[in-house]
Amino acid sequence: MPSPTAGRAPGRIASRTPSGAVSPTSLKLPLALKTQIDNLAGRRGISPHAFMLETLAAAAERARLREQFVLDAQKALHRMIETGEGYDFDDVRDYFAKRTAWRKGAGPKPRRPAPVRTG
Repeated sequence: MPSPTAGRAPGRIASRTPSGAVSPTSLKLPLALKTQIDNLAGRRGISPHAFMLETLAAAAERARLREQFVLDAQKALHRMIETGEGYDFDDVRDYFAKRTAWRKGAGPKPRRPAPVRTG
């Protein structure tokens, strides 16, 4: 009798879930997408199932990070409204341009811009 995990990458599922628990689901994929997944997974030397798990996990993480970004932005806006302090857009843009150059080894580490009164 074949193993219930035959064809799976060893430890693939357990490494993704702390308890090792899985929840089966079914996806109906358009043939063109399924073919593309099969081809991409094959070139990477992984199963289509592993490819889909990695892709879904990456998409879920991006969605979580975007939600956190929005929450952080809303919090910063409320703090700016409450305190009347903010940052000049041109100063911020200049700071990030200099920071990018610094990270590439071109220039000194920039100083953060000073807040200004907005109201």
